[in-house]
Order: sequence, then C-alpha cells, then structure tokens
Amino acid sequence: ISTWTGLLTVDESDDANGGRKRLTLSSDLRGTAIDLPAPLAKPADAAEPFELALDVPFVGQPFEAKLGDLVHARGRLPSPTDPLAARVTFGAQSNAPLPARGVAIAGRAPTLDASAWLDLALRSSDGNGQGLVEGIDLHADDFTISDKHFSDMHVQVGDNAGATELKLDGDALAGVLRIPGRDIASIGVTAEFQRFHWPESAPDAPDTSALSDIAPSALPPLHVTIDDFMLGQASFGKAELESRPLAGGMHVDKIESHSPNVTMSATGDWTGTASDNRSHLVITLAAQNLGHMMDALGFPGLIDGGQTKAGIDAVWPGPPSAFALAKLESGTITLKVAEGRIPEVEPGAGRFFGLFSLSEIPRRLTLDFSDFFKSGFTFNSIDGTFRLDAGNAYTDDLLIKSPAADIAITGRTGLRARDYDQQMVVSPHGGATLPIVGAIAAGPAGAAAGLVLQGVLGKPIGKAMGSRYHVSGSWEKPEITLIAKETLRRSRPESKPQEPDAKPQEPEAKPADGGLR
Repeated sequence: ISTWTGLLTVDESDDANGGRKRLTLSSDLRGTAIDLPAPLAKPADAAEPFELALDVPFVGQPFEAKLGDLVHARGRLPSPTDPLAARVTFGAQSNAPLPARGVAIAGRAPTLDASAWLDLALRSSDGNGQGLVEGIDLHADDFTISDKHFSDMHVQVGDNAGATELKLDGDALAGVLRIPGRDIASIGVTAEFQRFHWPESAPDAPDTSALSDIAPSALPPLHVTIDDFMLGQASFGKAELESRPLAGGMHVDKIESHSPNVTMSATGDWTGTASDNRSHLVITLAAQNLGHMMDALGFPGLIDGGQTKAGIDAVWPGPPSAFALAKLESGTITLKVAEGRIPEVEPGAGRFFGLFSLSEIPRRLTLDFSDFFKSGFTFNSIDGTFRLDAGNAYTDDLLIKSPAADIAITGRTGLRARDYDQQMVVSPHGGATLPIVGAIAAGPAGAAAGLVLQGVLGKPIGKAMGSRYHVSGSWEKPEITLIAKETLRRSRPESKPQEPDAKPQEPEAKPADGGLR
C-alpha cells in the first residue's frame, strides 16, 4: 500500500457549473509494484515519484502524468464519442500532437524489453488490426530480446495496411518484422533483415531464446530472410527460414545459409508444449576450405585447407533457436575432411566443435616424433562419427590420416562439461620412419644413409614405434599423456609366415646405433 497525497483545485467562474476542477494525485509509489515491461517495471519496495493531474469529471477530459524523470504522459480519457488518445515520452517532455486514437510512445529510454512490449501490444489488439499501442518511435540505450542485449537501437512500431510493422535499426539488428492483423494463421509472419547478429549464450546459461515460452503449435507460418546472419562469432552470410504449423508443433521446411566460407542447410521439427518442448533437426555443413569455414564459425587459425562436409542429426530441449552443442541430448555428428594441415597453435586457440583437441596434437607429438610434427601436421583426411548422449560426444572411429602417420581417436568429449576423456593412438608409417630415426641418430648423414639403405633393400622397414596417449582435462587446457609405445608391424602378404611381434620397447630406451640394426 502506497501513501498518496490528493489536491483538488476549483477555478473561480460565473458559470452555473462552476470553474475548472482539477485533481492532482502524487506518491513515491513505495509499496506499489508496476507490472509492465522495462523500463517501466518497478518492484514494490522501490520508490519512484509519481504525479497524475486530470480534470473532473474524468470522462473525455485531458490528463497529465509523470514517473520521476523517466517518462511523461499526456492525453485524453475516452468518452462515448472519442477513444483514448495519449502520448508517452521517455526523457524530455514532448509537445507533439496527440494521435487520433491509442497510445503513441516516443523518446529515449535507458532500456527496453522488446519481447515483452511486443507481446503486450499484440495481446491488446481488438481483433481488427487495431491495438492500444498506436505507434512506437523510440531510441533505447539497451535494447533486450529474450535477455540478449543490443546497444543504441532505434525501434519503430506502427500499423501498415492492417499489419503491425516493427522496424529495428542498430549496429547488430536492422530490418522489418510484419505481423498481419487478420488471417495470421494462413499468411504468417514475415521478417526481412539486412543484418541479424545474435549473441551466443554461454554453455551453462538458462534457455532464454526468443521462443522459449511459446508452444510450437501456436506459431503461425514464418518467412524470414537475412542478408547478413551471425550467431556469436560464426558468420553464415545470407540466410532463410521457412516453417509451418503441424499437429503438436512446427515443421521447419528450410533453414539455409550461404557465405563464401560455409554452406548450411537444415530441416526438422519443433514439438511439445510451451513448458516442455524439443527440437529435432538434421543439419548439413559444407565448405571448400575447412580453415576458412572455422574462421567463419569463430575458430580462427585451427586448420589450413581441407574440403569438408559435416552432418548433425540431433535433439535438444527448446526451440531451434536454442541450438548449442552443450544442450544436445541425442543424435550423431559425422565429419569428413579432405587434405589440410593442423598448425601448431597456442593452447586454447579453439577446438573444432570441441570434439577433439586438434590444436594440441602437433604440440604433444613434437615431444615424441619431432621430425614429423615440429611445425604442424599435414593430413590427407579426417573421418569419423560422434554419438551424442546427454551433453557428451562419443567416438570410436575418428581417424586422421597423413603421409607420415595415422592418428586414431576414441572416447568421450564433454560438450557440457567442456572436457576430454579420450585415447589417441599415433601410428607412423613404416616407410617414413627409417630416415627420420637416422636423422635423429646421426644428423643429415644418417638420414641419407637411411634413404640409401631403404633403396638398396627395395622396400621400407617393416616395423615402426607407435604411441598411445590419454587425452584428458578441459578444452582450454587439455592434457595429452603418453601411456605406452607399441611396436607396429607393417602388413605382409598372407602367403609368407608372420614374424612374431618384437618385444615392446621402453620409451626412454635409445640404442646407440639409432635403431639401425
């Protein structure tokens, strides 16, 4: 309960009805909550000076109100012949004329909860394309959509041929959203954006996507085009979305994006209730150059080259806009990459979808195979499948093939915990091992001798020393620990007797002759 002060003034007049009668009410509103979206929202325990002045009797009479220095309002109360008309101005008071009907909102606000205000405007509609809010022309220092923040936004909302039209103009968002006043279920909502740069949520953040509290089946058809689409640091270029309602949800007919570095397409369904819903999409990513694709996705410097195709068939809670690797509950990820190179980069420089610690492989292997990997790792292909389960990605067939060695990776990547529990087996090719070992033992002369010996024998040495590693720790600081070195025998024709495996060597052992026996 708030404390109020009332003042009634009556002007002197010779008229039989007396002079003008004006009632002024004022309060600090302590004890009163304002249940409106930001910036007008106020908890009950906060104080905010409020003043309202209006003529009596109230019907059809003018009024003025102000809430601190935040907002001023003036208008005309409804009467049997005239509708409500008012102008609400944030910041300095405006002398602009009143609209013919409804409430016009203008000025500059410190913050604006766009999702909530748009919902209020739509719910106030009278069903004939008319609503309580006649128009909005507002600048917001902090413009929010579903807890995503955008600075210095110009927002305009008005009626255009019976449709509510929302215009946004800012550094990150610029475009027009049209919501028809009639036949919305068949016409649908149309959005045309010049740019749409959507911030990415943190992995442990609650779902605050733009559609997180809406039943999928309640949405009309959506027709969205974006000239410049970014999700976090990932740049997708031109994008399109087409959807339609279905029983119990919404079907995504098409999500497509095209940029010079990556092409993405997806189809699927979003089903469930407002409080319990899930998305299932099949997504394909393709690029002529994986390095350029990773740059576009916000993982710069991780790969050089590599023609790539990746597929994601996954289920996650919430709408399609809530997609995040950490939230994937089930499904699969497939990966195929052609020739490229993994450079030796600084720790924490980024992970390819966080599925394996590519950037740490050359760094770790320089300790055990320095001549192979001292300046990075050139590969012929990367191929593998990941099974998704409750925020984890499991693989038992990820294989990186290179001219010098093959690397097989199995185990778990924590997409939610952002950690690893994997095993990595490095298998040098026998034909490449001898000159390398010679160089380690005797410098360039030893390498030359190794090449001559290999040429004289007419075939490469049949055995090489491979290594098995355990990959653990966080994505930012993975630990690749040598478990054991193993003798790897080169394959021979089945008609020849097989030689017994050599006894495993100790990692520290270094024969005086450099292994040439």
